Amino acid sequence: MTDNNMQEQTIKMPEPIQHWLNNLKQLNINVIDVCFENFLSFGTHQFKDISQEKWNSIKTLLSQEKPIHLQSWNSGYLLGYRLNQQDALSCFGLYLAPPIHEATLEIIRTSLGWLFYQHQTQQLQQAWNSEQLLEIFAYVINQSEFRIAAQEWINQTTTYIRNQFSEYENIQLNYFYVQPADHVEWLVSSDLSWTEKGSADMQKMKEIALQAVMLQHEIHEPFWWAYPIFNHGVVQAVLVAKDRKFEQKSDHTALTIYLKNNVDLMQPLLTLWKKAEQGLVQHSIHTGRHFLGKYTQQGHYAWKIVSLLLGIFLIGITLIPVDKLVTSNLNVEGKTRWIIAAPMQGFITQVLVRPGDKVKANQTLIKLDDTDLKIQLAEQQSLLDQAQHQFRVAMAEQNLTDSGLATNQIRQQEAKIQTIQRKLIQTNIVSPLHGTVIDGDWVQQTGTPIETGKELFQIASQDAYKVILHVADQDIHLVKTGQNGVLKLTSFPDQTFKFKVTRITPVAAVQNNINGFRVEAAWQNSPPALTPGMQGVGKITVGKTNLLFRWSRDFINWMKLKIWSTW
Repeated sequence: MTDNNMQEQTIKMPEPIQHWLNNLKQLNINVIDVCFENFLSFGTHQFKDISQEKWNSIKTLLSQEKPIHLQSWNSGYLLGYRLNQQDALSCFGLYLAPPIHEATLEIIRTSLGWLFYQHQTQQLQQAWNSEQLLEIFAYVINQSEFRIAAQEWINQTTTYIRNQFSEYENIQLNYFYVQPADHVEWLVSSDLSWTEKGSADMQKMKEIALQAVMLQHEIHEPFWWAYPIFNHGVVQAVLVAKDRKFEQKSDHTALTIYLKNNVDLMQPLLTLWKKAEQGLVQHSIHTGRHFLGKYTQQGHYAWKIVSLLLGIFLIGITLIPVDKLVTSNLNVEGKTRWIIAAPMQGFITQVLVRPGDKVKANQTLIKLDDTDLKIQLAEQQSLLDQAQHQFRVAMAEQNLTDSGLATNQIRQQEAKIQTIQRKLIQTNIVSPLHGTVIDGDWVQQTGTPIETGKELFQIASQDAYKVILHVADQDIHLVKTGQNGVLKLTSFPDQTFKFKVTRITPVAAVQNNINGFRVEAAWQNSPPALTPGMQGVGKITVGKTNLLFRWSRDFINWMKLKIWSTW
């Protein structure tokens, strides 16, 4: 394991540790392999060629009293360090090539302290830079206009760089905004509020900025450094820095990292600020260009596919004709409906049917009390017998006057008896047809009196049915007799049935808070096994339209009414 292995190992190391290893190598300390656990912010790294069990055995020998352990292994030496940090215990291991001296261990121990110090210094510098960025952000956000905010940002950033990066004491920052067609426009410069657009420096700055826009990466040239600022994948602005220091081939990483972080923090704010200052027309033009750019530029495939599908959908719902429909709730009724009324006054003694029961013709539905009628019938029968006896006596005596009177009395009594007998028959109220009881529930009212003509039951015939639709008043003008439609019943949600409008009743009624009209329709084909009172939804075809109008018709009519009522 020599320098080649060391090179492979250090490539994967964090930059500060790799720099530390290179410094050890310059001091003739050959580190073959490195291992560390919970070391600063670098995390954990395992030995490459040394087993974990071997490293664990060395860690067990480390303690607070003995934080260093060295032992030979294969052709080299394993060195373990125990480091005490504030938040966690840290271990550091080195696999060293011989020779090893006491001075070597002291150099390694001292250099580890140097590494720790360098790391802490770097973190403090990063924290200081972050604090300064937030201060600059506060300066910028308190300005009143976009250009003033940009000028304040550039000036504050330049001042900070000159104070913290003393080697760039003459640095100048320039901010360019990219216009359509990749045209760069100068906005502000540090220490300047105005500059000649035709000056040599300005032309050179524009050239550098345009080069950064075209190449879409940062530019390093003698005296110049440029950084393109992206927004949604497009270069939106360019930051150009000028200083003699850039002519030298020294490392400018610290400065460029700070400037990039600075730009990444400030540019979104400046972008929103500039958009907010745009007029309505300018904002509309910018939005339109951005929108059209998604179709004319490369990429944006998802947007183009979705737009294509949406266009096809809109064409379909506007150009393809469909049936214009009027939708309403409906219920099924028998084509013939009988209302059964009380033929006379009386008391209910027995109820034999309820709504929903199927009945036959002449089937008894309800019985009324016939006690009084039977008493009256017995009295009239007795009077009839007396009249007949008087008639026989008068005939035997050949008394024409008495026989005539007896004959008239007999006829009167027979008429009364026939009337009472008819009433007795009517106490058993029967169904006049085969059908279904759809209204009238008297089971809980046995023994209560009823008056002559009181509605007792409604019976619908079973041989034929009709459809009753409740069409809203806003749609009734579209419905005409003879129009066809389809319906679905709640009891048969998977089946569709055809019907034809036969009658429109010009009398409005309110159902379910909807004012509408009664429309009758006949079944086109043989209906299923129906029961009067079934409910569903019907759709009447009243013409042709497109899907867009069919979906929005109710809203359009509502808007027309509201606009008219308002104006």
